[in-house]
Amino acid sequence: MNPARVHLLFELLAYALGFQLFLRERRRYPTTAALAGGAQLALLAGAILGAALGARLSWWLQDPQLAFAEFPSAMHLMRGKSILGGLLGGVAGVEFAKARIGLRESTGDAFVWPILLALALGRIGCHLAGVSDHTAGLPTAAPFAFDYGDGVPRHPTALYEIAFLLAWGGAIALLAPRLRERGDRFRLLMFGYCAWRLYVESLKPAPLRYPPGFSGLQWLALAGLLYYLKSIPRIARQLPEAPP
Repeated sequence: MNPARVHLLFELLAYALGFQLFLRERRRYPTTAALAGGAQLALLAGAILGAALGARLSWWLQDPQLAFAEFPSAMHLMRGKSILGGLLGGVAGVEFAKARIGLRESTGDAFVWPILLALALGRIGCHLAGVSDHTAGLPTAAPFAFDYGDGVPRHPTALYEIAFLLAWGGAIALLAPRLRERGDRFRLLMFGYCAWRLYVESLKPAPLRYPPGFSGLQWLALAGLLYYLKSIPRIARQLPEAPP
């Protein structure tokens, strides 16, 4: 099968299964489940529009030369996307929508397992798509290097990410009974994922490096990391006090 079709198949599977899991998860969180239809629609619209815009903006930041190669062609500008940008854009969109409808409570916890599932499935597609997906790592002589068909052993960064998602998801599951404030599961997810992307992007080729040698996605990951960092000391303080 064509690598692009393989990737698309897993991407669609990630969206479908992630959404179904979200529908189940939101029933566990009264704030999310009890919202009026208009409020839920506003949050959904904020998430979708924010994710779509963030995914494209992050691609423009990561590879501006390619992104604007056919400017002002709107079709070309919409070609690329980034999962990290989509996640952070979705968060920004939801926060904007919450501010507009006057909702102060966190609604993020219902998204934790759907996001982890969707990310893992998406990365399977990235791995199977090979170098055509532009997410394969740099050449390496490590024993676990993977040849994607071009004769060059590379870091299998998609497989690394799946392993990270399993490990970080397990850590969140262990800590979850001790987390008393709504939204802390989601904050841990985003903090860990931004930290991961800040690291793993150093194992991937980057079309452009900004000072001090970071790619655009690394700068985006750092911004997300700093945004969620303020919650980590508070979360850490409550862990020994809450019952397991």
